[in-house]
Amino acid sequence: MSQWFKCRDKLGEFYICPSWRRASTVEKDWRDNIRNGDILRKGDTFRVVREAHYRANMQLNSVVMVIKHASWTGRCYTYLGRNDLAQYGFSPVKARAKMATEMDKVVNHCIHIGCDKLTPSFVKGMA
Repeated sequence: MSQWFKCRDKLGEFYICPSWRRASTVEKDWRDNIRNGDILRKGDTFRVVREAHYRANMQLNSVVMVIKHASWTGRCYTYLGRNDLAQYGFSPVKARAKMATEMDKVVNHCIHIGCDKLTPSFVKGMA
């Protein structure tokens, strides 16, 4: 299993995975500027990026968001890949959530350690 390293730049925090693979030829776009706390829009709803994971070539690999409805995994969060964001119609919003409430801290801790004690009903109504 790869080790993710927490990094920070002028846009905010994100995670990167060192890789033995060569850099992709895919051009960078808005998805490569997503950081933890960024807000993405899908239709009339807004979703907060809880964690952003990057490849070694600094292209977005995946994001973690709270789940909108119960799934077979029973987790309170879901992973969306780089292509999922475009396929599902997400677009960037020039805003960022602070994620400073106690509930945010509990959910982010659960996401980071991979805990499955929080259910989808716990995060119902969260962005």
